[in-house]
Formats: sequence, C-alpha cells, structure tokens
Amino acid sequence: MNYRIMGSLRPLVAVLILVLSVSLVDEVMCFPDTDVTTNCSSTGYPAVPCAAPANTVTLDLSHNYMERVPAGCFPHLQKLKRLLLQSNRISAVDPNAFQHNPVLEYLDISHNLLPQISALPFTSLPALAYLDISNNAYKDIIVDNSFDPRGNLRGLKLGSSHGITIRRDQVKRLGNLRLKEVHLVAGKVKEYEPGSLSALKNMDMLTLDTEYSDTATHLLILTDTCNNTKTLTVTKLDLTKTNIVFPVQDLLERSTFSRLIAKDWMIDGIYCKLMPYFLNSNIEELYVENLHGKDLCNFTIGTFTRCHLRIFSLNGIDNRDFMRFRPQLTIGKFMACLTDISAINISTRFFPCELSVALVNLKTLNLSINELLETRVLTDCQSPFPKLQSLAVDHNMFEHLGVLGNKTAHMKDLVNLTASYNTIHLEPQVIFINWTKSLRRLNLRGNQLTNEAFLFLPQTLEMLDISYNIIHTIPNLQRMNNLRELFLSGNKIMTLHNVLLPSSVRLLRVDRNNMSIVSEATIRSLNVTQLDFSGNPLHCDCDTLQLAQFCRDSSQTEILGWPSRYRCQSPDSLRNETLQQLSLPWPSCHKGLCALIMICCICLPIICYLLFKKLHGQIPHFSRDLSYGSVS
Repeated sequence: MNYRIMGSLRPLVAVLILVLSVSLVDEVMCFPDTDVTTNCSSTGYPAVPCAAPANTVTLDLSHNYMERVPAGCFPHLQKLKRLLLQSNRISAVDPNAFQHNPVLEYLDISHNLLPQISALPFTSLPALAYLDISNNAYKDIIVDNSFDPRGNLRGLKLGSSHGITIRRDQVKRLGNLRLKEVHLVAGKVKEYEPGSLSALKNMDMLTLDTEYSDTATHLLILTDTCNNTKTLTVTKLDLTKTNIVFPVQDLLERSTFSRLIAKDWMIDGIYCKLMPYFLNSNIEELYVENLHGKDLCNFTIGTFTRCHLRIFSLNGIDNRDFMRFRPQLTIGKFMACLTDISAINISTRFFPCELSVALVNLKTLNLSINELLETRVLTDCQSPFPKLQSLAVDHNMFEHLGVLGNKTAHMKDLVNLTASYNTIHLEPQVIFINWTKSLRRLNLRGNQLTNEAFLFLPQTLEMLDISYNIIHTIPNLQRMNNLRELFLSGNKIMTLHNVLLPSSVRLLRVDRNNMSIVSEATIRSLNVTQLDFSGNPLHCDCDTLQLAQFCRDSSQTEILGWPSRYRCQSPDSLRNETLQQLSLPWPSCHKGLCALIMICCICLPIICYLLFKKLHGQIPHFSRDLSYGSVS
C-alpha cells in the first residue's frame, strides 16, 4: 500500500523539488580584473604589509619607509609591469631583488638614497623600458660598464636638485644606450664639461629641468644637445635674474629640433622681441606653459624670410597685463602660417577681428579658460576662421545657444565644437538656429540648457554631450540618425521608460541623474552596446534582482562602472548595497510560488488521506469476495 501511494506522488514531489531548486539557487560568478593597480602609497610599508594580488600590473609603494629592496622582494607578482618606489629611504638594491618580475617595464626609484646610478641589478630587469633614478644620493653622474640595461631601455631620468657634476669621460657610454627620451634634472650643476652630453643621438625628446638656477651652465648643455633631439623641453628657466640676455638667437639658428616646450619660464618683456628668430628657425611647434611675465611684453613679429611654425600654444600667464598686441605689417603673413592655436588661461577678453580674418589656414583653435563672450570671438567681421575644423571655448562667458550656432554657420569645415561650462541657455526669441552642416561633435556640458534645446540642435551630430544641464526628460531623438554617442550625465532625468533613441546610438551615459527605478526591460529596449546609469538613487526590490542578473551576464550591452558604482539608495535596509551583492528573502520575491507551495502543503495531506482511505476500503471487499467464492 505505501509503495503505491508513494509512486502516485512522485510526479508532484519532483515538480516541487525542481521549482524550489531553480528559485533558491543564485549563482554568482566573479572574474578578477586582468589588469590590477595596487596602491600602498603612504601606508607605512614595510612595517604595514601590502596585500597585492598575483595579477597586479602596477604597484605603488611610494612615500613609505623602505631602506632596501631585498632579494625576491615581489615573488608572486610575475605580471608586474610598473613599480613605483619613489620617496622612500632606499640605499641598496639586492642583485636578485627583481628576479621574479621578468616583465617589469617601468621603475621609478627617484628621491631615495642610492649612492650611484649603476646601483640597480639590470640583469634581473630584461624588459625595463623606463627608469627614473633622479634625486638620489649620488654627486656625480657616472654611466660606466656596470650601468648595463638589457637593450630595451628607452627612457631615462637622472640628475639631482642638490648639485651634480657631469664630465665627458663619465657619461660617454650614454651614446651606446640608444635612448629615445632623456630627462636631466640639473638644478645646481657644480661642474659641466662642454661636450659631455653630445654623445646622446637621435632622441625623440630631451627634457632639461633647470630649477631656476645658473643659466650659463644650461646654455652649454643646450648647445651640446639641441641638434640631437626632435623635441626639446626646458622647465623652470629664469631669464630675469641674469645681467646678460640669454642668447636665444644663436641657439635657434644652430638647432635642428622641431618642437620646443617651455614650462614654468620667468621672462622679461625684452624676450618678446625675439619672435622673428623663432620664425626663421626649424621650430614647427611651440608650446609655452605657465609663463611668469615681468614688466610688459610688446609682442613683435618683425620681418622674417621663412616660417616653419605651424602650432603655437600658450597655456597660463600669471600676469594678465603682460602681453600686448599691436597692428603690424607682417601680422597677416605670420597668421597665415599657423594651423593650430591654443590660448588657454591667459585672461583674455577679446580676439581681434584682424587676427581672426588673417588666420586663413587655421584648423584648430582653443580659447578655453578665459573671459570671452561669444560676440568677442565670433565677431561680425567677414568670415573669421574660414577653415576651422575644431573650436574649443570651454570655461568662458558664452551665454546664447542661438548666437553660438549662427556665428559658426559659415565654417564649412567645422567638425568639433566644445563650449562646456559656460552659461549657455536657449534664448526665448529663437525660432531657428543655422548650424553648419559639417558639425559632428558638440559638447555643451555644464551649461543651463533645458529640454527645449534638443529641438534646436543640429541633426548631423555623431556625438552630443549635454551633461550637467537642466534636462528632465529625454525627447524623441530619432531625427539625429547619425548619433552614436549621447552623454546626459548629471541632469535631472527620472526615467528611461519609453525613450526613443536612433538605432545608430551605441553609447549612452545617464549616470548621476534622479532615476530610482530602472528595469531590465527598459535597458534591453535601449539597444545600445555601452550604457552607464550608475550614481542614480536606485530603489532596490525584487525586480532589481533581474536587473542585476542582466548587468552581470549581458554580452550585448557593456554596463560601464559595474559593479562598484551601482548601489541601492532605498529602502534604508539596503542603502549603499551594491547591486552585485544584492540579496532579498526568497519568499518576498516569489509570493505566487509561495502561495502555490502553501496550497500544495495543505492539499497534500488531504490527498494522501483520501488515497489511503480509498485503498483501505478496497481490501476488505476483496477478501469477502474471495470467501464467498470458496463456499459456493
């Protein structure tokens, strides 16, 4: 009897077990990142251990208390490529310190106490490509046979701020290293033998950090190296405290480098008269960063016979009254040479019409971080910047979207326009904005635009960034059938439901908005390959579990910032819980199934009782029938 009852219940039991197993199991698979950066800077290492996983690629141990690098210091970090050891107290490195790090490419061991440049075990560093050993305890720069990289070293930073000596016989081996980038810290050069650094050949970049010290010595260094590099970078040069004018003319006439980068220079106004020498030199690109100007600079073009200069960049002047421009006969000729101009953070308030018209070959213009109004740049003069392809006016005082669009309509080659972090808004009287049809990328981040602005944006865009404005809803954008990237971060958007995007959109960023409910169905309907909706005040419930599962497993849509930036805001019991780790009681998310199980639990005893009663009732009748048959 019992076997017959159990046999009849097996299908029902099997169904219940299957349902429960599918519902209760939540498999979470974790895949570690392939490239890991471990930051143990300023932690007290080695007294305080640094837990670096085996797949660490970059390890930062700077600003700690290491006194030496012992043998096999990082035995389990066989994938380590970048090691930062600067600003410790390292005075010795064991010959076998890096024997377990065969792919180490970048080593910064600057600002330590190493007694000599050749103190490193290069035989254990076969892949080393960049080495920073500057500002250690050595007094002389000695590059002898013990300084023997395995042939892959391409970048070297050496020297000191505390006084160094450079002699020809001690550094002549530098010429055998085939270095492409050399950075020399030469703050206080005690002695420099002329011709010492002429052994450096065919470099891509030479950087000379003078640290505002003796100018005459640095002139000797530049004389030896200016013909051996494509790019010359000179930092912290003080041309105001010498009684003689730095002979820029002679240096430029002898040099063959094509790119000059001047960082943190202090100059007098007298050097502003040397522009003709730059124009007659081989320099094609001139970058000036953080200029400290003394007195006044009357920018003089003068006469010149040739003009190789194509790119001129000026980024940062601490004296807003330093530079002065006057009308000059050769200004048009000079402006016609330039294809790229940057004038960033120089406190300018206008761009003269005479200059904008003369820039007939200009392709890129960056006027960010100034005090410009749109009417002071995009003036009423005839066709300013006629061949411009890229215009950047970020962090200025632009106000009107209509003026910005209409004043650039004549630029038939303009592809990229960025006007972020102004106070741009849509004027009430605007009926139509005549954008140039060539525009493909438009950045209006950090302005005061509302939903209505979408109606007046160009249809030709491939990228639109309208983040950090006052956008509440996403309108129908299907008319922008070329749009591929849409940035709407930091607005006031509350939902993505029923959003209609062009089928061309591949990247959508709606992070840091006001969305509390985001469903899996909504994400699927967007049909994008990359999506970022992190930083929203998400309300987590049972539907969120399905969303989390989709974010984990989706192969068609990459969820940017997953999982660390996706957290619950409500209810309070789940606040700051990541969606990846979200767990809710099983009954609360399967109420229907729970009800079914409860019904089954109630009905099962009744069914068993009825079956038992029925079977129990058949047995006596069967016995009586047998007895009756035997009597007869």
